[in-house]
Amino acid sequence: EIYTLSLHDALPIWSAGNFSLPVLYALQNSAKKERLQVLLSDPQACERNIKEIIRIVYHAQGIEFAHYVAQRFAERALSALDNLPAGEVRASLARIAQEIPRRRY
Repeated sequence: EIYTLSLHDALPIWSAGNFSLPVLYALQNSAKKERLQVLLSDPQACERNIKEIIRIVYHAQGIEFAHYVAQRFAERALSALDNLPAGEVRASLARIAQEIPRRRY
């Protein structure tokens, strides 16, 4: 499951300096955060070492952290929906809030 992220999609985003929550978490918490900073600071290094970047993020538990955060936001969203009147709109929003943390990339 380490390589479930599309390399084609991740590389342009990371090369442009736009990092996802798992990457930001790894930059703060990984034992290899200095190496990750080096790899992400250079678009060519990022491209050449994309599998290493993903391994670092994976082993830093960045993916698990992002799922945890998504679940917490979904719970907050569901709680906020209690303030809306029952009906199809509220049910649709609830389905969205429940589905987002389950997505896998």
